[in-house]
Amino acid sequence: MENSDLTGRLANLSPAKRALLELKLSVSSSGQAARVTIPRRAECDVAPLSFAQQRLWFLSQLDPESAAYNEKSALRLDGALNLAALSAALKAVFERHEVLRTTYGLAEGGEPVQRIGQSADFDLPLIDLSETAADRRDAEVQRIAADLGERPFDLSHELPLRLTVIRLTPSSHVLVSVRHHIASDG
Repeated sequence: MENSDLTGRLANLSPAKRALLELKLSVSSSGQAARVTIPRRAECDVAPLSFAQQRLWFLSQLDPESAAYNEKSALRLDGALNLAALSAALKAVFERHEVLRTTYGLAEGGEPVQRIGQSADFDLPLIDLSETAADRRDAEVQRIAADLGERPFDLSHELPLRLTVIRLTPSSHVLVSVRHHIASDG
């Protein structure tokens, strides 16, 4: 569309449409556009479970040794790895997302609730396979990741995300993440 076509179309706008366009342009250029957001929940240590969380919590109570709702993933990290920096970055993620600091249990009235921790206390274990024969490392990573994924979560005492770093060589690592479905959606 040529500039003159646009100018002509703008000139032919009704007064109501012109006012609406000017309002829209002034709001978007000032960065003050009205945003539709979900209001932040008031700070508290306990929150009710969603219906989906209630179902998953109930199933975990029926079979506490089940790992059926564990979701596992692995991320290859190539290059020098600063474990302290990785741990600090992960701690920041935990601090930002309440669901990663949450355990699930019963309130005094017998209803299941989320207990949101104030701090992100998590372990970041390191399994060193650098001394393992190179042709066996991938199989060992697969075995370790499978074992980690089959370990059930104790939702009343344990955070719903476990992380483990596996060192293959000084410059090659794998970050294994196991999440319970109560806190994440695959």
